[in-house]
Amino acid sequence: VDQGRTWRIISPDLTTNDPDLRNPSNQGGLTRNVTGGENHFTIITIGESPIDSAVVWAGTDDGNLQVTQDGGGSWNNVRLNLRGVPMGTWVSRVEPSHHDAGTCYATFDGHRKDDMNPYVFVTRDYGATWRDVTGDLPSGSVYVVREDSHNPDLLFAGTEFGAFATVDRGASWSRLNNNLPTVAVHDLVIHSRDADLVAATHGRSIWILDDITALQQLTPEVRAETLHVFESRRATRWARIDLGRKQPDFLFRGENPPPGGLIHFYLKDAPAGPVQVVVEDASGGRTWSVTSSGPGTAQGAGNRRRGGRNRGRGGRGGGRGFQPTAGLNRVTWNLTFPSTQQERAAMQNRLGRSVTILASEVRTEEDRQELDRIARAVAQATDDGSLNRVRSDLVGGFAAYAGGRPIFGPSIAATPAPAGTYRVTVRMGALESTSQITVRDDPLSKR
Repeated sequence: VDQGRTWRIISPDLTTNDPDLRNPSNQGGLTRNVTGGENHFTIITIGESPIDSAVVWAGTDDGNLQVTQDGGGSWNNVRLNLRGVPMGTWVSRVEPSHHDAGTCYATFDGHRKDDMNPYVFVTRDYGATWRDVTGDLPSGSVYVVREDSHNPDLLFAGTEFGAFATVDRGASWSRLNNNLPTVAVHDLVIHSRDADLVAATHGRSIWILDDITALQQLTPEVRAETLHVFESRRATRWARIDLGRKQPDFLFRGENPPPGGLIHFYLKDAPAGPVQVVVEDASGGRTWSVTSSGPGTAQGAGNRRRGGRNRGRGGRGGGRGFQPTAGLNRVTWNLTFPSTQQERAAMQNRLGRSVTILASEVRTEEDRQELDRIARAVAQATDDGSLNRVRSDLVGGFAAYAGGRPIFGPSIAATPAPAGTYRVTVRMGALESTSQITVRDDPLSKR
């Protein structure tokens, strides 16, 4: 209780301390080695209740499952109350609930005894009774289970063959597999500030599923809706820093999450027509949008590294098309607003005036012909790219005639969204759902 300055014992031996297992003389099978590799009597997992610090759970590698409700004054081995798991099976993880002091999840790993079955159980009465919530998890040892701190229905499990999630407390599980390889997941952490799911794998490094806030909000009421857009995680406009020459070791670093704001929405069924995502400022004068490229599919299949699914990214007037699916969908807003029609018209007029001014000052027939060509291009330029190309032609060919006068003006581009709160709307046919997203500046840029 004093950050490790002093320690005290709060329990007796919580293992079985079985003398037959403790004797190493016959270890090693056909080749006796007496190395101690098969010794047991180790506490593998400890969990303190986030609700009541006096409630502590402990699981051992020889099958005991212990709990104290008085900070270690007394312990109760509740393993016999849990039916359906062979005795002596390793308790791979205990996960006290974030929502109820008497609730705890436990997983078991029997692969050392050729038992490849998954085991996930939950108690809601301090271990007096247990319920099997393994559900439809496929064969393979379960190494870890995590309960979400916001949504008690949301659980994550790491198994020998990947990571899984359930939004109904274990009645059914879904694999989180987009581009996460088939690999043993030995630990999971839910980042309390950023709501990222971090997975520690066996031999394949650390993987991050960015922004699970949509899963946290995926209640039964939401799943009953035809269309629902979720409250978005706060987006940060990160300051970009030039690090200079890249060192070779920079190649060995993880991929950053997609820049911008992540917008999630839920579709009960695959859409029959286009789906549009719109972001507006408070006045409605600035708008970013992206529209799906066609009818959706029945099942999500977007490529994902670090948690992106069905990404749509912004360009002029919005983003490239994306493919919505039944279930959860994600679109990335690049935190900019495209130029407005008024801004493009103003630049077109400015370029036209520049051509008129230059026409009276050019000295060669070749320059006059080039100006005639540019004048025709100005009349046809209606988007940022074509307007900027015309401006570039004028600056490159006629800057000397301008004599330092600012007749060309600046180029036109998307406008960065300043810090603030923006309205998010998702439309599908006659249906629409609204939410909001907040943007902040990089907090380190103010230091």
